[in-house]
Amino acid sequence: MLDRKAADAVNCGMAVCSSPIRQSVTGLPAFGGSAARSLAVLPILGALSGQPAQAARPSHAPQPPFVFSECAALLDDDPEQTSDYIASHRVAGRERAAKRCEALAQVNMGDPAAAAAILDDLARSGSAAVDTDPDASRAAAATDAARAWLAAGRPSRAEASAAFGLGLAPTSTPLRLVRDRALLRLGRSEEVLSDVSSIPSDAANLPDTRLLRATAERMLGRLRAAHVDIAAAAAASPDDPSILLERGVIRQRLGDGLGARQDWERVVELAPDTHEGDSANQDLTLLASDPDTALGPTSSAPATASPAPVGSAVRTTTPPSTAVSRSPAAPTLRRDADNMSLKPAP
Repeated sequence: MLDRKAADAVNCGMAVCSSPIRQSVTGLPAFGGSAARSLAVLPILGALSGQPAQAARPSHAPQPPFVFSECAALLDDDPEQTSDYIASHRVAGRERAAKRCEALAQVNMGDPAAAAAILDDLARSGSAAVDTDPDASRAAAATDAARAWLAAGRPSRAEASAAFGLGLAPTSTPLRLVRDRALLRLGRSEEVLSDVSSIPSDAANLPDTRLLRATAERMLGRLRAAHVDIAAAAAASPDDPSILLERGVIRQRLGDGLGARQDWERVVELAPDTHEGDSANQDLTLLASDPDTALGPTSSAPATASPAPVGSAVRTTTPPSTAVSRSPAAPTLRRDADNMSLKPAP
């Protein structure tokens, strides 16, 4: 049998013990009524259940909203992380933007054709979407699609995507530039010269416009004009691998083998793991194995230029790929893919 004091302690939660004992068990002042009974029971119930009297409830913080610019920032360094970013952010109402970022990541991970089809659909199906984007956003998707088609070696599809985008944004410089790159691939150099001459050559566009002009002029055999335009492009962006690659081609065609080699070696140094770097390596190999063939016709071109100055800024906008003119006995390089690393159109 329990002694009196122990029995009172057990029965305290039933509100039958005296005030002094109730206070000693609960640690609370000796209040009467239901409030005291409830307060007294809490620690006892907690002890019996093995849980704290007031267990903290887990709080689920809401997901942050999806931001396209944040997702796009992952494209260059770690495109595989875009899926994790999309999964951990709230995309309701931003499904199209999330799909666009995911497609651009596909391009950078080596599947440009599949990504181009997705981007093309985003550009063309906007009017039927619940979260319809304005024409400017659809035009940007069309720009991305055209660039991806070029990366996949599909210039006809690239031209079609760019033409559709220009129907939405007729004055878009990015769309005009990517369309001109596609036209060069299709051998329509005269159209490129006509169009690029009307694109404003401001500081941002000058490297691309002059590079396009130089490439078109070289393809048409206008080497002197090409030399002038590629020099202007290189002065505006001295460490752009695509400009240096094209300048090497033009120098090679003009008989400046040393200048061509300097440009191609610089391309390999700046962009060793890119399409431009691979093309430059191939040209260097040909130049080393058969200098007379690789040099091409001689001309009264300016003397050998000094190599491009060293710098760290490499632009990511990729101009048209080119093909070095060879004699019938020499291999011909195919340059039918843009740099695989794409940044989204503005």
